[in-house]
Amino acid sequence: MANAPIVILPKYSMTADKDIAVDLMENNEYPEFFAVGICWRLATGTVNGTVKIYGTNYAHDDNDYVLLGTCDINAANNELNKYQLVVTQYPFRNLLIKFAKNGITGGDLYIDLYKKDL
Repeated sequence: MANAPIVILPKYSMTADKDIAVDLMENNEYPEFFAVGICWRLATGTVNGTVKIYGTNYAHDDNDYVLLGTCDINAANNELNKYQLVVTQYPFRNLLIKFAKNGITGGDLYIDLYKKDL
């Protein structure tokens, strides 16, 4: 992807389930946001985790999220084939990224947010 990330979230350990809330208004990136990149490295254990990406235009605590996409983690690494979800609908103010480790016992998860090149 030629576009540069607007937000590179911290590295997350894949040893526990995680809910990652992203406020796109906070960084004045709404409505330029248009894609999410998911990458993982060195996944161990039974590699069968999932990452689900949700969007909403309401507050994070409103539970009014729409599922935008699901990424299955089924290999130890995906650095050469990063999962990308391009949002073609209207932009969202907030994202919720849910990682379920299932049988994964280790590894690192990386999430990048991209904006349109103008």
